[in-house]
Amino acid sequence: MKPSMKKLYGATDWITFILELNVAIVLGTICGCIVLGIGPSLQAGHHMAKLRHQQKSMPFFKTFCRYYKKVFKSANLIMVPVEFIYILPLGLILKQNGADLSRGFAIVLLISLVLVVMTLLTLFPMYEFYQLKTNQYFASALRFISYNPIGCLLALLATALCVYLITLFPGVTLFIFGVAVYLNMGLYLRFFEQNEEKVQKTQQEEKKSLKGALEK
Repeated sequence: MKPSMKKLYGATDWITFILELNVAIVLGTICGCIVLGIGPSLQAGHHMAKLRHQQKSMPFFKTFCRYYKKVFKSANLIMVPVEFIYILPLGLILKQNGADLSRGFAIVLLISLVLVVMTLLTLFPMYEFYQLKTNQYFASALRFISYNPIGCLLALLATALCVYLITLFPGVTLFIFGVAVYLNMGLYLRFFEQNEEKVQKTQQEEKKSLKGALEK
């Protein structure tokens, strides 16, 4: 195959994957009546993005649906509390008092929104990379954000850019959810891999130090 045709095939394959991912996330969210669908849809979407980044080829919709069912309960245990404890009250506050919010309160809401979104953007990839108890993911995500604030902020900006593009070009909605999830999973895969490398390096240095101390 000629290099130009190989590149064209690769680009077409990637676009097809993004379209499938986008459709699957939207349909999965609708099937769960939005409230119960958004969590497992995003989690299954990150799973498919992880497989793509790892160059593992599987039947897309069959794999997505199977994983969607598998994580339906656990993903909702993570997402539903956020929806009812934070997102719903925030929506009501903005709807009723959006124009009358004081500058200080608006800043507090903005900071809280940034923190919640960064936490969620970390949670979904973390679920794919680390095997933890469901109730440990929030604390682990916050801890990871404190360790790598620049990287997590980069992931937030990438997602914000995707949202902004929707406002400018409504037609990109056909791709944007898939692109956002694909980028987010790719970024965090790299962050987690770098984190594991640092941990292993630290453990090796500690072992060497301990060995040296024992040999003295």
